[in-house]
Amino acid sequence: MIITRNEINQLKEKELDIKVSFDKEDIKDIYLRDIKDVLAKIKFYDDLNLNTILKVKLKATLVCPCAISLEDVEVPIDLIEEFCIDDKEQDSYQFKNELNIKDLFYYLISKEIPIKVVKKGKIEYPIGDGWKVMTEEQLRESKKTKIDSQWEKLKNFLSDEEV
Repeated sequence: MIITRNEINQLKEKELDIKVSFDKEDIKDIYLRDIKDVLAKIKFYDDLNLNTILKVKLKATLVCPCAISLEDVEVPIDLIEEFCIDDKEQDSYQFKNELNIKDLFYYLISKEIPIKVVKKGKIEYPIGDGWKVMTEEQLRESKKTKIDSQWEKLKNFLSDEEV
């Protein structure tokens, strides 16, 4: 959805409900698999200096990979942001004649993506050919039962000499 500067002037002081959907091709982040249920309320208004401000209230559900099992984990987000969209301000959200709402929403969502997500409940750790992911407790237990090969060689060496 694209909003032009003329439309912004007509929409001032009105709150708009917007629903946006993102395709798999739109998602460019490795920590994000899908974006679902994106609902937003946007409002344009003028501040005291007559700068145009965009207020965004956004709710969405992010689907991220679990850091351990790589299964999908849904992460809800709820954010409120305000931008000055006039050219007068140096730190404003700059745009020329039109504002792409979908790009703006993706920008806001990308700031909220967690780097690490672990699913709740019992996690089945992955196992492969010759490797497995272990918890700290499992690692301590395996170190207790594992025989140090250097001592085993010394034991064999000493038993051969005694014979």
